Amino acid sequence: MLAERISTTSWPVATDLRAESEKIQDLYLAGRKAEDTAAIPEELLRGTSLVGTADEVKARIAACRDAGVTTLAVSFAGVPHPDRRLRLIEHLAELA
Repeated sequence: MLAERISTTSWPVATDLRAESEKIQDLYLAGRKAEDTAAIPEELLRGTSLVGTADEVKARIAACRDAGVTTLAVSFAGVPHPDRRLRLIEHLAELA
C-alpha cells in the first residue's frame, strides 16, 4: 500500500495540494467513492487533466508542447461507448 500511496500522490506533494491529495486517497482506499470525487479540488483536476472549453484544452496542449511534452496519455473512463471515444479522440487530435 505504501508504494500505491507514493505513486498516486507524487504530483500533489510537489505542489501545495499534499493534504488534499492524501484526504482523497484515504477516502478512495476506504471505498468512499462519492466523497473522494467531491474532495478533488479544481486546481488538482485542471493540473492533471485536459478539461474545459475547446480553447482551454487547445491552450493546455500548446503549453504541454512548449514544455517539451511529446506524448499525452488519454483516458475516457466515463465514456463507455467506443464510437463516442473515437469522436473524442478525433476532436482532441484536431485541437493538437
